[in-house]
Amino acid sequence: MQVNSGDLGPAAESVFTFRTERRPVGGGEWRAARDLVVHLNRGEYSLPGQLAWRGRDGGEAAIGFQSAMRAFYGHHRSADGSLAEYQGSLERRSLLPGADTTTDEPLPYRFYTEESRDGSWRGSGDLRLLVEDGGAAVERVTWRDQAGNAGSVALQADTAEARGAREVTALVRQVRASGEHWAAGEVAWNLVERSDDKWLADFPGRVWLEFSLRRPVVVRHYVLTSANDAQDRDPRSWTLLGSNDGRHWTAFDSRTGEYFATRHLDRGFSTGVGDGATGYSHYRLEITRNAGSPHVQLAGIQLFEAVTAPAVTGFLGYYQRAADQGPIGYRGTSLSSPVVRPMPSPTTAAVPARPTGALTPAAPAAGCRLSTVGQWRPYLAQYSADVLRTAGRDELRDVSEEQRATGWLGFQGASEEQLVALEARLGTRLPPSYRSFLATSDGWRHLGPFMDEMRTIGNVDWCEEAEPFLWDIITDRYGEELDSPETMERGLLISGEGDAQYWLLDPGDVSDDGEWAAYIWASWYPGWGERHESFAALVAAERVSFENLKGHGGKGAL
Repeated sequence: MQVNSGDLGPAAESVFTFRTERRPVGGGEWRAARDLVVHLNRGEYSLPGQLAWRGRDGGEAAIGFQSAMRAFYGHHRSADGSLAEYQGSLERRSLLPGADTTTDEPLPYRFYTEESRDGSWRGSGDLRLLVEDGGAAVERVTWRDQAGNAGSVALQADTAEARGAREVTALVRQVRASGEHWAAGEVAWNLVERSDDKWLADFPGRVWLEFSLRRPVVVRHYVLTSANDAQDRDPRSWTLLGSNDGRHWTAFDSRTGEYFATRHLDRGFSTGVGDGATGYSHYRLEITRNAGSPHVQLAGIQLFEAVTAPAVTGFLGYYQRAADQGPIGYRGTSLSSPVVRPMPSPTTAAVPARPTGALTPAAPAAGCRLSTVGQWRPYLAQYSADVLRTAGRDELRDVSEEQRATGWLGFQGASEEQLVALEARLGTRLPPSYRSFLATSDGWRHLGPFMDEMRTIGNVDWCEEAEPFLWDIITDRYGEELDSPETMERGLLISGEGDAQYWLLDPGDVSDDGEWAAYIWASWYPGWGERHESFAALVAAERVSFENLKGHGGKGAL
């Protein structure tokens, strides 16, 4: 059915929630499954007629909708390969939440998209996409709308950063279990230590684990980790319950037929509870089915106060209009951020294209929480999207096609082994925000308006060693203009040469939390630039400068 623009416009009830059922191949009873939530809008105002998706755990489904999406029918394959009929009926339609809306409903990804017919990419508007079936995060979506247009997108995401900063596992003060293997040291407490040890117990058909916390929390997300061996010991079905007295329990999340495809695999599950839900100081995991062994085991469990999703940075795919001859290239850059941006929107006027003095952007470092990979990744993904969206045709010549397609101006992050080797070479521990930046991306393109390239762990070094000629010029020619020339003498050079500027960290100016002061030295203004209390604060300040220079055009959707 073709619908008019009012039906799928900004004020339309364009989020569809379905009550679903599955029936195993060969017949049997239909069993209730998790709700399916769908929103797909390219701005062409046509409802989906067919939809297929694949989760990051290998589960997949394909369905066809009745007119006006009142119901659907199709098939579903679980991560363990189990095939079932799949059907659903429309439970409700709801408005797309606004950017400033607080909601417990899943939010769609939003992408700035481009199309390519002849090798050149041209902007094609925004895509809003949401397929949430209660399982693993979606990694691929294919659709055909009721006007005959079709598309397929593969999402670029970082599952390693699927965990936010509000983990509460550390609040666990006691772990009890219905059974443990004490002789082998395979006890329940191992589950919360994230060690190489596991929990193992006999499985008579039902076992339980209880976790007592220091304070009540509302668990909205939890992660179970499969153990090192014997896949038939993995849990397949379980229920998570909460209590505040350890005697009266309330069930709030149940799973059946789950599957761990590999060893030491982390699998996350959202409980679906919302704001105002009861917080519990005791949680119980009751396992009612395993994969067939007389024993059951897990390597870890993690509890989270908030649902956190993988940081999706973009997509690559194709699109085919009903009237066209064939498919065309289709790619997108994420305009969504799974965490709140750590800086307020800039309110100062745009500054000149070339500053005449030290930059003084209003970016208070205290508001910048960028000290972990999980905090850097979404922040940099949003920043990348802003830079790519506002760049002119002749800008960013050093950015690869792969970086443009994924919306990521960085590279693969450095490993822990590489970071340790760098610290051994420098003879010092790196400051937290810079160390976690390198773990997120070993190098970067266009981190500031006048900084094109950040150094990698292979060439980060003390200024005198990294650029001896530059060091001589600066200390001889500009030394009298520097308030503290010793900063240059001991400085760690972390950037390439930008627009006649360099970025340095000062190991002689260290905060209580281990951060080093950060500076920009540029030949086109005297002395040092503004002192920033950390590398993260310097990046945040440069982002404000970028947004001001773009007349706030770089500000992403919040």
